Parts: sequence; structure tokens; C-alpha cells
Amino acid sequence: MTVRRNPDSVEIFYDMIRGDDPHELMLMALQEANHLAEHLEQKFMMRLGIPQLSRKPHYVVQDTVARIVGRVMEFSDDIGKLDESEGEGELDLYDPNFVKDYLVTFTILPRIVAKYGLEIREIKEILSSYGEVLKGYGGALKAFENTIWQHLELIKRYQEESVRNRGLNERRADQYFEATETLGKL
Repeated sequence: MTVRRNPDSVEIFYDMIRGDDPHELMLMALQEANHLAEHLEQKFMMRLGIPQLSRKPHYVVQDTVARIVGRVMEFSDDIGKLDESEGEGELDLYDPNFVKDYLVTFTILPRIVAKYGLEIREIKEILSSYGEVLKGYGGALKAFENTIWQHLELIKRYQEESVRNRGLNERRADQYFEATETLGKL
């Protein structure tokens, strides 16, 4: 860390810390700066005010493309800048959420994809071996399929017979009631 004393303030700069999560890095830098400020207060018997950021925090991301492009040009906007201010070309980004997304996309995501690629290959091998096993049961599976179709045909026939019988029974009931009415009228 670097300490700079100004006429009306003391500035504490965290030179560089490395990590994958910009939010954790910011918290770590603030904690260390507060710890140093407490030490300065005790050592020099001074009272420092509430800590404030002196400028927008920026997060330096080492990037191959930035290294190549940074040699020949500089670029700056509200999100950050691309230049060689910290050494070989890098991205200085201001939004920790953008940094997190960038790191996930270009550093963590390729590792995740590679990991899942291995798992997918393993699953493919397992399914392939199951396919070989199932080939041996092909005849049994075909016989089982035929039996199921036969059962479905029987069920369909029983349903049709049931509907026909219900119709017969309803006609017989109607005939019975007609006969009973006729007998009642005699």
C-alpha cells in the first residue's frame, strides 16, 4: 500500500491485489486501508475522518487481446479503458459487475465447459455400453412389445363388447318397462 499525505487529507492506495471476484477484492482493499488508517491514527496521534474513495476504483484485467491491441492504440469510455498504463496492455474496468461477468466468460467458463466436456464423454461411453447390452436383449424386447400390442387389442375388444352389451341391456330394460306399463294399463 502507498500512503500520500496531502495538506487536508491522507490518501491510501492499494497497489495491486489479485483474485477472481472484484467485490471481494474491493472489500479486502477497504479493510486493509482502514487497518492502516487506524495504525496511522495511533502512531501519529491524529484523527482521520470517514474514509472515502478518492476516485473510481478500477480493476485491471490482464488480457491477451488487450496486450496486442494496447501496443498500437488506447481506448477509453465509461466502462473502462484499454492501454499500457500498468505494463503490457490490459483492461482497466470500473464496474465490478462487468468485471465479474468478463472473468466468468473468459476465464472461468472455458474451465467449466472443459469439465462438462469430460463428463459428457463419460456419459456417452456409458450409454454406448448400455446400447451394446440392449442389443443382446433385442429379441426379448420385440417379444415384449408384441405381447403389449396383443393386450391392447384385447382391451379394445372388451371395451367394444361392453358398449354393445350395455346397449343390449338398455334395450331389454326399455322393453321390460314398456311391458310393465302395458300390464298396468290392463
